[in-house]
Amino acid sequence: MKNLLLLSFLSISLLSNAQVFSVDTIQYKGADDNRIVLAFVGDGYTNAQQQQYITNVTSMVDEIFNKSPFKEYRDFFNVYAISVPSNVTGAALSPNNLIDNYFGSTFGYSGIDRLLVPTKSGAVYSVLNANVPNYDQAFVIVNSTKYGGSGGSLATSSINGSSGEVAIHEIGHSFANLADEYWFRAQEKPNQTSDGNTVTNKWKDWIGVDGVGIYPHAESPTQFRPHQSCEMRYLNNDFCVVCREAFIEEYYHLVSNLDGYQPNSTSVDVGNEAVFRLELLVPSPNTVTVDWILNGVSVATDVDSIVLTDYPLNNNNTLVANILDETGFTKKVDHSVNNTSTVEWSVSNLITGINIEEVNQYDTRFMVYPNPTNGPFEVKFESSYKGEVSLYLMDLEGRELLYKEISSLGTRQTIGFDPANLELEDGLYMLNVQMGDNVMMRKIVVQK
Repeated sequence: MKNLLLLSFLSISLLSNAQVFSVDTIQYKGADDNRIVLAFVGDGYTNAQQQQYITNVTSMVDEIFNKSPFKEYRDFFNVYAISVPSNVTGAALSPNNLIDNYFGSTFGYSGIDRLLVPTKSGAVYSVLNANVPNYDQAFVIVNSTKYGGSGGSLATSSINGSSGEVAIHEIGHSFANLADEYWFRAQEKPNQTSDGNTVTNKWKDWIGVDGVGIYPHAESPTQFRPHQSCEMRYLNNDFCVVCREAFIEEYYHLVSNLDGYQPNSTSVDVGNEAVFRLELLVPSPNTVTVDWILNGVSVATDVDSIVLTDYPLNNNNTLVANILDETGFTKKVDHSVNNTSTVEWSVSNLITGINIEEVNQYDTRFMVYPNPTNGPFEVKFESSYKGEVSLYLMDLEGRELLYKEISSLGTRQTIGFDPANLELEDGLYMLNVQMGDNVMMRKIVVQK
């Protein structure tokens, strides 16, 4: 799912001359190819100030991941800091009078005093591509205590006391494609629209939730925002649920809940031990669901591994695991379609307990056939036990559905079951066999 940023306007000479700098790992949660890679570069930090730069980045990262929906999904991010020394400290106060910092960062861009922009954006991209080429979101942190920042393709902030909140707001622009919810200009964004109709509006499913409505901008009443006090309007607020949804959908545009799986081949030829395991990437709290489907029937949910020999099997089987984050942070109707991760194994030549289970004390073997069943099934015994045998068909909640008792088991005996009058639904059931002090269980799949 990862997308590498390609910047066609970078010249070949700029790329070839890009310098490799020291890169610190601020946070590592797994392989970059299934993590959102956040890369920081510093401007206006001299050689002697590089440790201060790392301290500033670490502090900003901690503040970012203390805000929802970053904090719930912190494990989805790897964070790196590229140390780029400048000849002078700080930022210019005007783009007409730049100073000798590395990326030409200056306040006063476009005549707006607080608009802080690295004017040498080509140099920023060159450094990123030479040092953290698989980055997903870049952030420029400028060594000035003056209040300011900017969004766009490069999120930027100073180290003012409000810099963490500025960073969060600007990443909203750069990463989630959000608009300012104070007036800026007419545009279509996840949180700005010209559609004021409650039936067709893009955030119609959120209206009435946590203060979401369709609020006209006073400066342009044909343009609407979803909230009156979102982080995209005022700092030191939470993101509204509409903006939060935009982040979640972008997370899953870049990564998957599936980090890996075992066996790592999807065509498996195994013997007695048949453990299938998922390596999952999950938020905190965990809202990821897993559905294990064996030969078209759901056999287990919300576990990251199963032992296939616990279930009724054929000579050739298909095992599927579907993984989805069912977070309440998104109401997108296509979320499950676009963001379900699936692993499918073809499994053959299993030597399993599908047909036979042994109790050594009585040299007992029994099998259930057919399994899966569309209704009637048989239990075939081979045993030296001659006493009373009780058989219970139960659902997964432990309710007894059918009971049979055999006063004396023969050496070879077949017992038929016809649960037609029970009107069993498709799914998994348990057959318990009590033989003296021994209780044996067999899972039965009903598949009509």
